[in-house]
Amino acid sequence: MATRRIYLVRHGEYDWDDQPSPLKGLTPRGVQQAQLTAKRLRAVSAAAVYSSDLARAVETAEIIASEFDGIPFKKRKNLRECFLPSPAFTNVPVEVIQAGENQAATAFSKYLRPTHRGDKSEIIVSHGNVIRYLASRVLDGSPDTWLRMRTFNCGITEIVIEPDGQLWLVSYNDVGHLPAQLITAGVPTPPNKAAHR
Repeated sequence: MATRRIYLVRHGEYDWDDQPSPLKGLTPRGVQQAQLTAKRLRAVSAAAVYSSDLARAVETAEIIASEFDGIPFKKRKNLRECFLPSPAFTNVPVEVIQAGENQAATAFSKYLRPTHRGDKSEIIVSHGNVIRYLASRVLDGSPDTWLRMRTFNCGITEIVIEPDGQLWLVSYNDVGHLPAQLITAGVPTPPNKAAHR
């Protein structure tokens, strides 16, 4: 009986510069976060690394994948950040919300399913909304449960999928591998304030 283990990693801090962009990469602090996350995950016998195809996730995943020899690294559009149903997104067009929900549901079906070829571990680098959505689905939460789940940059969420499809949330948003000054939640802050976020 084979067990699948998924490690979801939120990308490192990236350079908003007052305007989020798919093309913007990691800040120097984001690179440090990714490097420490790579060291934390190198003990995992990962079969593959997947990431969103947005620059901040790709850069984080490349740093993580560099700790592993010869395993596939694949970029996927269905792991991109997306808008999901939320009172916070009332100004977002309905069709954009629906597309985001469909994308996140597709990611859930694709990655959080049983494996039948021996035990398997995979690392997925994605974004806050997607990770929160996946974790809340594992917990069978209400549609807005994901709103109350905070994600830090390079936080690690571990999910186990049993052969019969049973899902277990083993850990959520683990940042024990990061020192206090490298724990950030999103928008870059001056180094001396990062520990207080």
